[in-house]
Amino acid sequence: MAQHLGRLRDAASANRVKALCAEMVMGYGGTEGFANAWRTCLQRDLERGGFAALRHLEATIRLVQYCEQNRPDYSQWTDDELLDAISAFEP
Repeated sequence: MAQHLGRLRDAASANRVKALCAEMVMGYGGTEGFANAWRTCLQRDLERGGFAALRHLEATIRLVQYCEQNRPDYSQWTDDELLDAISAFEP
């Protein structure tokens, strides 16, 4: 995970962030495995402090930047598009 975090932190483009996230999700066996690995690594890094914690926080900030830059403008969506998006999250 540490190597992935460093690559994510240094990603120069939104496409690279997206590709790295897809690679990590697949590598950890899906979103649940990825989230568990991220959480475990974060906890360990914060306990150790220093550069490990900084690297983790910088990677998190890079993800937030990506999400902010690529957020859909829902005000431009039709009602049907909104309903389709909402229904995609229903179990």
